[in-house]
Amino acid sequence: MNKVFVAAVSGMAALACSAAFVPDAMSVPKPGAVKPAGWLRDWAEAAAKGYTGRMPEVDEEFVRAWRADFTPRGRKLNWWEGTWSFEGGAYWFDGLVRLAFQLDDPELKALAKKRLDPVLDHANANAIGFCWWLDRRDAQHWSEVLAAPWMANWVAGMFARPVSAWYEATGDVRAAQALRAALGDAYWVTQFGSTPTYPSGAYESWRVTGDAQIAAALVAFADCLATNRVRETYATAPTNGLEATLWTKRKDHWAMKWPSRHGVFTHEDLLSVFAAWRATGDAAFLEAVRAWYAFLDARARLPFGATVMDEEWGHPGPGRGTESCALAAEEWSRINLMAGLGEGRWGDDVERAFFNAAPAMTDRAWRNHVYFQVPNRLEARPVKRLSVGDTVEETSATYARKHSPLCCTAGLNRVLPNYVQAMWTTTSDGGVAAALYGPCSVDVAVPGGRFAAEERTDYPFGDAIEIEIVAAPAGEMPLKLRLPGWCANPRVSLDGTPLATKPASGFVDWLFGLFADRPTFKDGFMTMTRAWRAGEKLSIVFPMEPRVDVVRDLDDTQKDFACLSAGPLLFARGFAEKDANAAAEEIAVPEIDPRTALAGARLNRAALPRPWNWPLASPTTLSVKDAAGRALELVPYGCTKLRASMFPAGAAK
Repeated sequence: MNKVFVAAVSGMAALACSAAFVPDAMSVPKPGAVKPAGWLRDWAEAAAKGYTGRMPEVDEEFVRAWRADFTPRGRKLNWWEGTWSFEGGAYWFDGLVRLAFQLDDPELKALAKKRLDPVLDHANANAIGFCWWLDRRDAQHWSEVLAAPWMANWVAGMFARPVSAWYEATGDVRAAQALRAALGDAYWVTQFGSTPTYPSGAYESWRVTGDAQIAAALVAFADCLATNRVRETYATAPTNGLEATLWTKRKDHWAMKWPSRHGVFTHEDLLSVFAAWRATGDAAFLEAVRAWYAFLDARARLPFGATVMDEEWGHPGPGRGTESCALAAEEWSRINLMAGLGEGRWGDDVERAFFNAAPAMTDRAWRNHVYFQVPNRLEARPVKRLSVGDTVEETSATYARKHSPLCCTAGLNRVLPNYVQAMWTTTSDGGVAAALYGPCSVDVAVPGGRFAAEERTDYPFGDAIEIEIVAAPAGEMPLKLRLPGWCANPRVSLDGTPLATKPASGFVDWLFGLFADRPTFKDGFMTMTRAWRAGEKLSIVFPMEPRVDVVRDLDDTQKDFACLSAGPLLFARGFAEKDANAAAEEIAVPEIDPRTALAGARLNRAALPRPWNWPLASPTTLSVKDAAGRALELVPYGCTKLRASMFPAGAAK
């Protein structure tokens, strides 16, 4: 792309670019607009007292990340030469800023400000990315960046997220200026936009600032993507025959895998292609994103809700796993798809991973974590993964203070606050949506005033949710509820009066709708449009019926495995622990016959203990029988550290 075209795009942007963007169906509110409550707040406070509030104690890399006196040059700009801390700092700050305002925690807020201040104080229009010490007017500086572009593209796109979150939460004008300086150069984006985080970071920056220069940069990137002037594997649908490459010993296919099949790259790539669609409305980009997630969901989805990402994607199996940093990237990508498209199915996906994979990634105090988690963790054994250089290496699946590299240690801080922030959204029709469920409060601005509500529930450990309206604007306002795809018969009532939870069918329903307010239904959401009043209560029940799914391990055993769920929860046989890495009992994985597993199955519930820390002695259990007819008590997957959640599909005896 030449600079003449870029200049033309930039010149038109101030008048037209932003208006051309596809409006999001739903918008995730600023950090702190949604605050966790109940058991979810207990978990968030554990994160604040653990990793998120104490990262400098974990490793020296987090002490120097984005510090004013750490300004590497030359080859030191490379990831492997000592600047990993800039990427790790970006991951950590992203979670830190959001959690600080969600908990309204003065210490976390002060820590976030202290860590962001060096960048915000030094940002300038001549810097390269957020690297204030590099001057784009200096030929030597340019040559160093071109030789080691990682800092100025991947890191810049990732660092845009905590800066955007800080700007939303505080209105700090330094943050808006830093975002424009780092991401508002269309020529720069077209040179480095093929790195996944840069366009998605630019979109997030534009979303919160409305800056026309950032908008122009995104349009320029999308033009390069559409004309193949940047390399982007995920801008087109999966090719025929790709299925045949998904096997354990994948070394023969190395050339087509790195970096395109690496876990974090995959979801960040897809999020940037989605950003290109948001910037242009080009249907080809959206079709590619849909096709890729359809491919991954059908072939590479693990029972706990995340895609296989033990460095790269592949077939699910009891020993295949996912990285915690890939879990964070996938969650944020699917949240963006839910918000941008207004489709509830993506919310189902987010909940499945959040209520299962997220609690399993750390210990109960948020002080130790696993690099990879696998469905059947029977011992703290190494997990095989592919690495750069076409070799198979082993990475520990133990819970430890940190793992090398430190990607997951940093990235896990994003998972919980990103979920909380997206639980409620505002909508393009001037209303609000309950998008992801759990105990929380919400307070957002809407046309005509303010909407606030309290959401009281033990979901997903219980199936009842109560939403009490605290404040609402005068006049009518649409309020949407996501109806989970797994729930066949949801029940909703307003102040005790039942509401329809399915579209009208037949003449009687149609006639009734003429004389009474009736909800509408689209894309997994139920919409009620009316004048809301403080004190009104919505009572929701999502009955959770036990179900069994069969997953074939196409990598190692070529056998079928049974997985048991109820609602968004996966259930597992948890083994008594000496600690998170050692069992206190003999481990034996029972067989389960999928044809008889649900005969007499019972979902048991008791009150949640407080504070909640995902105890192995869970008050929510699933009673089933194994293939030999013996009683088997299963607990939510997230409550386990040593477990089996994929059971050999044996025949009943």
